[in-house]
Amino acid sequence: MVLICECSGYAKAKKVAVVGAGISGLAAAYKLKSHGLNVTLFEADKRAGGKIRTVTKDGLIWDEGANTMTESEVEVTSLLDDLELRKKQQFPISQHKRYIARDGLPLLIPSNPVALFKSNILSTESKVVFLNKFF
Repeated sequence: MVLICECSGYAKAKKVAVVGAGISGLAAAYKLKSHGLNVTLFEADKRAGGKIRTVTKDGLIWDEGANTMTESEVEVTSLLDDLELRKKQQFPISQHKRYIARDGLPLLIPSNPVALFKSNILSTESKVVFLNKFF
């Protein structure tokens, strides 16, 4: 990304190239454009979003890449409001169930240590190493 140097109240650069249309590149391009600069965004992939994507397969939906963000920073809340994304926000279901994919299938992540040791998420070897290290 080209950095802008503001001197005496005006930007030296009028044209900016942003390389990469991941979340950071998209946010940078939006911010630069909102300051009146001519922005060209370059992306090697066929779609924007970088590592962030939602995949649907066999009735299952999962997120790849980052799937959450915190709204504790004013820049994040401003961006959500500016882009009118509040109505599209999604919040986790209160079930607190989380899965990982193993061999292409969803595997429930246990919610407590006892359930973890009863599950097949960790190999026997990993369980022994864990026990030896912490007990």
